[in-house]
Amino acid sequence: MKSNVYITRGTKVNKALERYVHVTDSLEPYWASVKDLNRATITWLYSYHISSNSMRIYPWVDMSAVVGPTIKWSLVSYFEDSEKVTKLRDKPFCTRPYDDLGGTGTNVSCCKLLNIDENLDGLILTCADISLKSALDRFRKARSDLGIFSSQNIIMDSDALPIIYKKQARFDLTSGLATYSDDFAVNIHKARQISDFKILNLKLFLEDK
Repeated sequence: MKSNVYITRGTKVNKALERYVHVTDSLEPYWASVKDLNRATITWLYSYHISSNSMRIYPWVDMSAVVGPTIKWSLVSYFEDSEKVTKLRDKPFCTRPYDDLGGTGTNVSCCKLLNIDENLDGLILTCADISLKSALDRFRKARSDLGIFSSQNIIMDSDALPIIYKKQARFDLTSGLATYSDDFAVNIHKARQISDFKILNLKLFLEDK
């Protein structure tokens, strides 16, 4: 297998978890083809099993080395609320920007909630992580090649669902580092909008330091 299932310590292996592992085996060829076609933009492809707090991720990575033997995934805890599950079931959505635990920089996750058994034990959240850092780094390089070294930031303002993560991310064009906050918006009116990615619910602004 080129993907692996991360089962947090203390999780009981039951029929629902066994079925999740079996069903998601079939995702691997699809994930491999998607990754091959989108290497510059897609960092990870994965699914969460809601009731067991377990994850299958592609490409294979030792998640226990990244997050330790146990973790409570924020996205998973959000979907423990049956009312929220009903609202988002079978509806694709993207998250706010965040810094990837796997070290790939600023990402957004685009996900869909599926139900394979018509009950809570059958709920699977399947996602692809989209890299924003790679595009921002290309923008930095293009400016450098043109001899433009002005001290500016890019602010990413998200209208995505407030499931987790901060509403804004600020990318420093000098250092290439990103910071996250809910408070950058107070200065948005002073910045110049340069792009609007409606599919990601994301607006980009150029801000003078």
